[in-house]
Amino acid sequence: MIGFPVFSGGQAGPAFFAGPTGGYLLGWLLTPLMIGYGLSRPFINRRWSRLSIIWFAGVLLVDVIGSVWLWLVSPISLIGSLVSNLAFIPADTLKAVAVYLVAERMRIWNKETIRL
Repeated sequence: MIGFPVFSGGQAGPAFFAGPTGGYLLGWLLTPLMIGYGLSRPFINRRWSRLSIIWFAGVLLVDVIGSVWLWLVSPISLIGSLVSNLAFIPADTLKAVAVYLVAERMRIWNKETIRL
């Protein structure tokens, strides 16, 4: 935020956060909160429910927030913005499955293995 060129193309600063891709940054900030909240629910103990929470928060939430932001700051329709994000769903889904498999292998779901 203060200007370190850490984003693609060496971009940085507050203008980058307010640009067309700022919604994805907001989505990325909300994703861990949503995944943590979803997985903390007591009824979440099945594999498919954990995978679906990761997918909804990590893929759907980020893409929807990014699309709405893109619609608000650029001259593109909401439908056009949402449709343009469909191209990223397959790769993002593979990444969500990879995250789930790594977490499952590390057994981070098991509360007995996490000691504070």
